[in-house]
Amino acid sequence: MIKGLLFVSMFSLGFFFLPVGELLAKEHAERGGAGELLVAGRYDEALQALEAALDRARDAKDLLAEAAALHDLGLAHLGLGQDRPAAGHLSRAAALAEDAGMSILAASAMDNLGTLYAGRVEGSDRAASFYRKAIDLAKAADEPGLAFNALTNLARFELDRGRKAEMMPLLDRATAELAAMGDGGNTIENILLLGRLRAQAGDVEAGYGRLIEARERARTNGQPRLESMAAGYLGDLYVEAGRADDANLLYDQATFLAQASGAPELIYRWQWQRGRLATRAGDVNRAIDHYRSTITALDQLRPTLIGARTPASRRFDLRTPYVELADLMLRRAAGAVDPDGKQRDLEEARRTIERYRSTELTDYFQDECVTDLLASVRPVDRLAPRTAVLYPIMMADRLVILLSLADGLQQRSAPIGAETLAQEILTFRQLLEKRTTNEYLRPARKLYDLLIRPLEPTLAAADIDTLVIVPDEDLRTVPLGALHDGEMFLVDRYALATAPSLGLIEPKPLTRQTLQPLLTGLSEPVQGFPGLPFVEAELATIGELIGGNVLRNQNFVVSEIQQSLSTTPHSVVHIASHAQFTGDAKDSFILTYDGRLDMDSLERFIKQSRFRDRPVELLTLSACETAAGDDRAALGLAGLAVKSGARSAVASLWQVNDRASSLLIADFYERLRDQPGVTKAKALQQAQVETKNDLRFRHPAYWAPMVLIGNWL
Repeated sequence: MIKGLLFVSMFSLGFFFLPVGELLAKEHAERGGAGELLVAGRYDEALQALEAALDRARDAKDLLAEAAALHDLGLAHLGLGQDRPAAGHLSRAAALAEDAGMSILAASAMDNLGTLYAGRVEGSDRAASFYRKAIDLAKAADEPGLAFNALTNLARFELDRGRKAEMMPLLDRATAELAAMGDGGNTIENILLLGRLRAQAGDVEAGYGRLIEARERARTNGQPRLESMAAGYLGDLYVEAGRADDANLLYDQATFLAQASGAPELIYRWQWQRGRLATRAGDVNRAIDHYRSTITALDQLRPTLIGARTPASRRFDLRTPYVELADLMLRRAAGAVDPDGKQRDLEEARRTIERYRSTELTDYFQDECVTDLLASVRPVDRLAPRTAVLYPIMMADRLVILLSLADGLQQRSAPIGAETLAQEILTFRQLLEKRTTNEYLRPARKLYDLLIRPLEPTLAAADIDTLVIVPDEDLRTVPLGALHDGEMFLVDRYALATAPSLGLIEPKPLTRQTLQPLLTGLSEPVQGFPGLPFVEAELATIGELIGGNVLRNQNFVVSEIQQSLSTTPHSVVHIASHAQFTGDAKDSFILTYDGRLDMDSLERFIKQSRFRDRPVELLTLSACETAAGDDRAALGLAGLAVKSGARSAVASLWQVNDRASSLLIADFYERLRDQPGVTKAKALQQAQVETKNDLRFRHPAYWAPMVLIGNWL
């Protein structure tokens, strides 16, 4: 899966959506401006307008308007990465349009269905079939623009399958369609696309000629953005030819033109390429300067990208330039003689990854407010006594661990690449969930040796008893307390907390005297989910320990949750119910008696409270789960405290045994109540060790998945 913020560009990715727009104006009814929303990437807003348009069309029995609305509804869902409804709407639109003889609309729907299936291994044959149907329908309707689009999409699809020979006849036909269109508003863009595809197919000379033509046309027509694209793509060809100096000159021109046209989406691309060339040449300082410009441009793009999701096959991996810049800083730090210079480089490397993680969280929750919140919080590594922060970074060739202590940052590395490490992590997670075997011990020991063993002398010398870990990528999906050194678990040695980033909401200890708990949960089966029989006892026990208002079963409904949060300054919110975190925040939820509470609603209820100046100190979910191996789903869990506005959260990476969970959580609250000065991390550590010592629950599947996220004090 691709991580990070996304955007669609026909020029960089080959595939692109084709909204109905002006091309289909003669075959569809007015849709309330939804087409403009689609083009702008405002898919959620477009959905509302299009659903209303679909209802109107069906009421009027207007098949043309119905097909057009279905078509654009499919595009809106496609833009949100919701492939199943997208496929349904586009297929229905294609069938209606074809039956009614609306060839243009049918061709557009087929083309977009091809794009939908192009990224699926199991859908490859279907993708090619849809593209070919789109081409035939466009030709029958005498629409060369639509035929060109489908032909170039199919050509790129063949390229992705490694079938360059099949591209040439498609590109020849696309060239003929381009000629049939004559000069128009998109001519230069189409020439650019043909030039790139020709070069990628192996006909570099023809591709070069097309790009030169596009550059001259753009210059003549005063279009610096398109001239920048042409110059940059020519630079790409020179890189492939081994002519770095010529490539650098073209990238320099392309960057200047992109700046003149205010196009950060191009500035980042050309500066990134210049950074890579400087890296290959061994000029680390110049490479770092170019990468810094790359990241600045990407940061400028972020506000425009919220809501602009695309299917995974067409997502851009935004993480890569951030990691490459961090890699340069880390390598320079490793060779630095000056201690101050070493610290500056280590800190900048970490800040660079932090900038990406802020973007990643913003993209996951589709909410720029997450970025604003992260900007206002305090750094994790303003350390409490006997606390260290571990900041692992998974790189292509190695694992880097930044260790933050009171006297500064230290760097360690292990010789294992990200792909190999990700597989090791997945194996660990899968074996951990098998309660009947100890097979998990092999990967548990290997991961301990990679992550912790190199740090043992340093941690011991600093008398560390609490580790705050900011896990990277797949490391979010596993409970690090279950790592094993051959004699004991990591949780036996250290209290542990995780954080989605270095920033926390004003870390401070929990004030026991002012606890105002809200205790909620479901013991009964609802909405197809099984009952949680120990919830009754769990809520009763916690209520006896710390008091609080209780919303259980029929009373655990969305309206009552909202009412309670808005009228009482709850410092602890405990939820004992099914909760699921997926790769899409919109599909993540907490189960209530009458529905599903999503993260946006939970955040809204807390922030709309008249007590919003008093953050929830602790949010506990005692029966949630994330998909194994889905680091994006685990990102949602890790970002739970950030999104909800709570200082910290306690939640499980998978659904724990009901009885074990109840006992562990009750023990956790009891320690918070009875041990003055105990941190939440220490209370959870002690509760986990106590649960582990119960012979019924000694396997880590019972106690390890419960993790503390955020403020550990």
